[in-house]
Amino acid sequence: MLVGFEFIWDETPLLVEVARKLNERGTEIIGVTLGNRWSSLLRNCKFILVSLSDYLRANWDKTEISDELLDEYENRYGSDHELSFFINVDRLINDVNKRKFRTWEDKLKFLVLHFKFWEEFFEKYDIDSFYSTGTAFLGLLTGMAVAQKRSERFESIYTTRDDEPRIVFVKNYDDCWTSVNVVYEELLKRQLTSEEGEFAKNYLKQFRQKATKPSYMKHSWHISSFSAPFIREFLQRAKRRIIHKWGKDRFDYVTPPLLGRALKETKVIMKRRILNSFYFPRNTSLNERYIFSPLQLQPEIAIDVCGKWYSNQIAVIENISKSLPLNYKLYVKEHKVVVGRREGLSSYYDKLQRLPNVVLINPYEDSHKLIRNADLVVVVVGTVGWEALLYGKPVITLGNVFFNDSRLVRKVRSIRDLKGNISDLLNSYRLDEENLLKYIVAIRAGTHRGYFNAPHQDKRVMSNDNIEKLATAIYDETIRYINNA
Repeated sequence: MLVGFEFIWDETPLLVEVARKLNERGTEIIGVTLGNRWSSLLRNCKFILVSLSDYLRANWDKTEISDELLDEYENRYGSDHELSFFINVDRLINDVNKRKFRTWEDKLKFLVLHFKFWEEFFEKYDIDSFYSTGTAFLGLLTGMAVAQKRSERFESIYTTRDDEPRIVFVKNYDDCWTSVNVVYEELLKRQLTSEEGEFAKNYLKQFRQKATKPSYMKHSWHISSFSAPFIREFLQRAKRRIIHKWGKDRFDYVTPPLLGRALKETKVIMKRRILNSFYFPRNTSLNERYIFSPLQLQPEIAIDVCGKWYSNQIAVIENISKSLPLNYKLYVKEHKVVVGRREGLSSYYDKLQRLPNVVLINPYEDSHKLIRNADLVVVVVGTVGWEALLYGKPVITLGNVFFNDSRLVRKVRSIRDLKGNISDLLNSYRLDEENLLKYIVAIRAGTHRGYFNAPHQDKRVMSNDNIEKLATAIYDETIRYINNA
């Protein structure tokens, strides 16, 4: 059995240990790398390693962009994917390392060569399954597209929104949890067993009583001040940059510039202090009728990929505000991790506050309290929508998110339909709690034990127990795929 891994992103230390565990059990491992990233971890591993950056460098000067070449790839992949979107959504070449690939032609060449890399990769290696982090940059967006075209197994690993962490394998860009949906469709045809019903009811009761947060949010990691974490992060990046030569290769487009990153974080911290001290409101009255719509972390895979047509969040809030009944306000809460990262100092929020029926909420306000007191929740994607559903609130989603498939929320496909759906849900919504309980059971049955996150965000992922769980889940998933092929 040959299993592939992406050894590029921040979850690589965890994936390397999982791959080692599988390798010890007799599974052959092949990994895709980039530049010198994580080379010290991989040096003594008994894996086949294929360098994406080496391929890009070797073929860069030999590749000429022409209308014929672009037509070829548009015809091959364009019917199933928006290829310009692949370029536009990659923040690494458009922001973090924009100096490396300045022109549109450079970015087109970058896109085509990524497609060629994966085409040759899957042609050369008979891989049973390939596992990656979320498909948020060109290297993985193109990899999944090629795999889908060739009917190869290419899956991203996500952690569920549960207090007890579990993982789910996703083989699409739409956050569609196929394994969960299969179980759910079966459950819709029958009654829950007493054991299943008891589990789901206890899950729902515990969530509503304790306002539990997903495991990955309990340890949400970000630099918030000029303190020890800031210094440790800078020294770690300096070591990797200077000693291990991360980012030295032009085609390592994932590693940010050392000083540029430090200056950016410094600016964010200073802006955050000013905004928290002088800008955001202190207290919010929850005594008026309101609809709740949170802002989301950005750039991030959920809003930028799964919510791609609604990634301009100011435009989304404006459109929602125009669709509200006259006797409602729209409460908008910033994501606390994003404070200081938006454009300007306060200009981003000033645009929102110019909308007369929009109320800006303090980023540190309790989201669970805001959900419980809201008459309706509108999200592009994100955890708030799932939490609102668990509280029994009517939910409108605009983007692609896993719980759309529960058919317990209203997926609005056009802004023109927003007003009608808001009015309908405010006047006639009734929660189908029986099917909600079935969907909760389906999530538990269609996922695996384990916790997937970047080690620098939560060190718990590197425990031997968790590594064993992830290795078992990947092994079982791959065997199931082989047996069903």
